[in-house]
Amino acid sequence: MNPKLETIRIQDSAQTFRFYKNEAESWESFWHYHPEIEITYIHKGQGIRFVGDSIEPYSSGDLILFGKNLPHNFVSNRYSDDKKQVLYGLQFSDDLFKNFRECKKVDKLFELAQYGIYFPSVDQSIKDKILALESCSPLKRLIHLLELIDSMVECKDYRTLSSISFSESANLHKHQNRIQEVISFIKSNFNKNISLDQVANLAGLTSPSFCRWFKKSTGKTYVDYLNSIKVERSCQYLIQTDWAIKRVAYESGFESLASFNRTFKKYKQKAPNNYRKGLVLQ
Repeated sequence: MNPKLETIRIQDSAQTFRFYKNEAESWESFWHYHPEIEITYIHKGQGIRFVGDSIEPYSSGDLILFGKNLPHNFVSNRYSDDKKQVLYGLQFSDDLFKNFRECKKVDKLFELAQYGIYFPSVDQSIKDKILALESCSPLKRLIHLLELIDSMVECKDYRTLSSISFSESANLHKHQNRIQEVISFIKSNFNKNISLDQVANLAGLTSPSFCRWFKKSTGKTYVDYLNSIKVERSCQYLIQTDWAIKRVAYESGFESLASFNRTFKKYKQKAPNNYRKGLVLQ
């Protein structure tokens, strides 16, 4: 499934960046991208987070920095104890800080953000500033944004999410189009027993050449990436449905229940039924 372009049009508003609060009982799938930088803070909720070629669980307290044109999506957990999912977001052009010589480190942060940056241990004072954005004045919002960016620049505890970039670099454009096409094909057909020859042909490569190219491009082998897609999608089914484990295995593209249980435990260190029970009890 190809990501959809989201039009934000900050230039038409009276402010230099957009602040929004998304509050709902659940978030449906919206695989999208936009040319603006985005900061999202999950105040309440849990589910599955899709960023580039990364698929991981998310939970309350997560802070993410998305680079421009990086596809992303949040799918909420139907078993969450929270009555509502609550997300705070800030969207702005990467040109916002271009004219300030003091912001050279910010440029480096935004370059890294093309892969998506996850900050696992955010200071409570930063969270409070994000929550305060809803009621403060436009000037105070700008000050809070600067403080938030500064904390990200100085933060040592972070990790990138996607193994591939979706930037507009001309030198990488052809390569990125090809890897995006392959990744989109895998995500759309992971449950259809696609073969190595199929994806290799899609990339215009022989199977051995494709395996080397895919590993170099994503940091994972084709089999490892395909299995991770299947397991994370099965997590989504375990979260959002009450299907029997056998059906979850089939819908996730596994040929047998034994293969599903073995692969799931390898990636999640627990059996599928224990994973679901843990979510219900949280």
